[in-house]
Amino acid sequence: MLQKILINVVKELDKNKIPYAIIGGQASLMHGVVRFTQDIDIVLGIAIDEINKFQKLISKLNFEYLVENPEDFAKLTRVMPVYEKESNIKIDFIFSFTDFERNAIENSIIKEFRNTQIHFCSAEDLIIFKIFAGRELDIFDVKNIFLRSRC
Repeated sequence: MLQKILINVVKELDKNKIPYAIIGGQASLMHGVVRFTQDIDIVLGIAIDEINKFQKLISKLNFEYLVENPEDFAKLTRVMPVYEKESNIKIDFIFSFTDFERNAIENSIIKEFRNTQIHFCSAEDLIIFKIFAGRELDIFDVKNIFLRSRC
């Protein structure tokens, strides 16, 4: 189910010409880190001031917001947390505002999966995202990404 949701999201982002890169656990998996993850994290190549355009995409995908005032929350945190109703899978959309995030999107690696091209964060950029997040699981991912990719 998670892969189907990822493909649907990617197709909508592409249709709406919204640049993106998959980060987080899904990108870690793509870089060879074996672990369980049941969510999707996506950094978007749009700023928070384009939130209205993005909310139409959320509606079209039939996602539900995880916060009461999603627009206010996104403006405060730059994150739009949603979930897919049927599976209850969580997706965090992160609005980019730094040069690093924009460069990470530009440097993304395209992998084809079920006839869909998906943009994943490069190993080097993913390591930086993970170090910045700093949780124990992120540090685990950093060590394993580094060992597998020889950055």
